Amino acid sequence: MKSSDTFFLFLFFIALMLLIALSELSRRRWNWAPERSRKLVHMATGIFVAFTPFLLNSMWPMVILGIAFAIINYLAIRYQLFKSMHHTGRLTFGTVFYPFSFVVLVLWLWNDYKVILVTAMLIMAIADAMAAVVGNRAKKPIPLGAGLEKKS
Repeated sequence: MKSSDTFFLFLFFIALMLLIALSELSRRRWNWAPERSRKLVHMATGIFVAFTPFLLNSMWPMVILGIAFAIINYLAIRYQLFKSMHHTGRLTFGTVFYPFSFVVLVLWLWNDYKVILVTAMLIMAIADAMAAVVGNRAKKPIPLGAGLEKKS
């Protein structure tokens, strides 16, 4: 891993932690619902990391970052941290699966299919968040079982 990639790894980590901190601050200061700040973090993170294949030489900083945030998010759920992201009124491990799925995409697509990787991340970042917004606003949502979680 080149030194520039190591620098970007730390820069991305700090930027994502700042995004989470701003989300938490917004929840506290303006009384944002956790679901709202969660979607903000979801979309901003996805857009932020989607373009990393064109900024970095190696995939490994993003693999490390994805694994780190999957672990951090799991621990945050377990110990009830980051209320702006995890207190949604239901138990959900989406914040764990999100970085994990990013790692899978990076490992699979980084070397030969960067445009597909970017497209997949943008779909996951934007369309997934908007689907949740629409599902929550539906007058008669149809609940679907997704493992331990209920989706509409």
